[in-house]
Amino acid sequence: MNKRKRKNSLLSPALQSRLIISCFIFIALLLSISISEEDLQTRWILSALLLGMNIYTAKALALHLTYKRSKRIRTWSLIEKLRLSIYLFVTVLTMGASASWEVYSLYSIALGLLLVHKYSDTLFSKSKDGFETLAMNEIDQMSGTEFEQFVSKLYEGLGYSTQLTPLTGDYGADILTVKKKVKTAIQTKCYGKDKKVGVNAINEVLGGAGYWKANRKVVLTNRSFSNSAIKSAQRNDVTLIDREGLQILLDQYKKEIDRGRNKRRFPLQKRSGK
Repeated sequence: MNKRKRKNSLLSPALQSRLIISCFIFIALLLSISISEEDLQTRWILSALLLGMNIYTAKALALHLTYKRSKRIRTWSLIEKLRLSIYLFVTVLTMGASASWEVYSLYSIALGLLLVHKYSDTLFSKSKDGFETLAMNEIDQMSGTEFEQFVSKLYEGLGYSTQLTPLTGDYGADILTVKKKVKTAIQTKCYGKDKKVGVNAINEVLGGAGYWKANRKVVLTNRSFSNSAIKSAQRNDVTLIDREGLQILLDQYKKEIDRGRNKRRFPLQKRSGK
């Protein structure tokens, strides 16, 4: 079993947060009181420093990891939403205290870039109907990591709260989903033609479900399962989703799009070249 390495820090997380917030307010007040209107260069430098500290605060609250996992706030946990609320409060407080147009300009640019990143799939889509049809042969060309991301977005579009486990130390579960208080551990396998998923995948998801304390266990593949894998899954209460089942999930996702319940596009990510 892989062990996670924790980074040593000279300051505790609580002390880091207090220090950052104090520096925020100090620089904001410095911008509004100590610096003259004519000293534009100094104001721009301090404004850029203020924005950099704002970004660091977001990272200190792990918001970048939460955003990377899911761009939809409604799928975030209560603690993650509370962290976002703290970050927004500090940001608004700082901008109000600074009363500096340089700060407003930099923050507006940063917000614009964030919005472009969030809605880039929609803004720069080649498809006009709001959904890019994914053929099964395109899915077959995905790498293992791409397939995990693909399945995670698929379940997210079906109304699940999803989380990708670490690439190293996943303990047998690639994706965790939650819906109606039911937690599911999913092991994904993207294989080439004529290759079947064996019993090892069943053993992996059993270990992953135990570690992540999941209620349900699922193995999902773009191919099929061996007879031994099917028998093992039946005895261990593991749900198997093969190529036909994956197509059914895609059809369900398309129906959600047609009904207007999910406006989010389903991007086909580029291969990493592995």
